[in-house]
Amino acid sequence: MNKYGNRDFSELPTERFRRKMHPHVISIYKDIWGESIEYDQTPVQVDKDASIDRKITLPSGQIITLQEKIREYRFLVNPKLQVCPPIPDFTQEFKNGHGTVCESVGEFFKLYAQYYFYGWANKYQTDILRYVILNVPDYKHILESRGIESIGKLKFNKTHGRASFYAIPLPEILSAAQYTNFDISAINVTYKKDKVA
Repeated sequence: MNKYGNRDFSELPTERFRRKMHPHVISIYKDIWGESIEYDQTPVQVDKDASIDRKITLPSGQIITLQEKIREYRFLVNPKLQVCPPIPDFTQEFKNGHGTVCESVGEFFKLYAQYYFYGWANKYQTDILRYVILNVPDYKHILESRGIESIGKLKFNKTHGRASFYAIPLPEILSAAQYTNFDISAINVTYKKDKVA
């Protein structure tokens, strides 16, 4: 608990990992939007209420908002951690405190960011190996038109808290990708082949 009586997540291993990988995420943003961008972490309350982790100011003064998730290498390559191996999953938080008296809506219901950065670290956690940046309105359209339950598998967090989330095979949402370093055609072929098999 911190001095305000709230749980302090800053020293959780997942939070330390996120901070360690953050400079590599910023490097990707600079490759996409230019070296002269300005970037700020949004206040915790903005992330909690609107699922916006970062604000980027472009050289013209326009603002882009992003939600960010960075996962460890093992989630990219370990078939036991994937719902449709060997395809990596995109995980969408659904509810917080699932099944408890404190249950509340999760990120799925309040995703206000314009883009969603989702990346996987390399094996040594020295860079981002793979990433996708989704256009959030396009992503929401996929979820709304097809139903998150039809393209993802409901799972439950066993590490911190009682959040529920949907693990979605990446090809199900790749049409919403604005930027990625995945070979989309190869991943789609692998996914279709595995679905038929």
